[in-house]
Amino acid sequence: MVKSDREEIMLRWIHEVDGENHWQATYSRVDHSQESYYEGFDYDNTDVIDFFDFKWTYAVNGEHLLSFGID
Repeated sequence: MVKSDREEIMLRWIHEVDGENHWQATYSRVDHSQESYYEGFDYDNTDVIDFFDFKWTYAVNGEHLLSFGID
C-alpha cells in the first residue's frame, strides 16, 4: 500500500531593465507526503521544500551573456 500526495507551485518574475540587462526572481514550494506499508515496514513522512533564487543577466554582445545570482 502506497499513498502519496504532492502539491507544487512555482512563481517567476522577469524584469527587463533595458535592452542589455534583466533580472529574474524565482520561488517554488513542494509539499509532499507519503504513507506506505511494504513487507512489514511502514513509512509515514511529510516534506516541505522551499526554493528561491535571484539572477541578474547582462548581454555582453550578441553571442554572450553574463549572469550573477544566488539561490
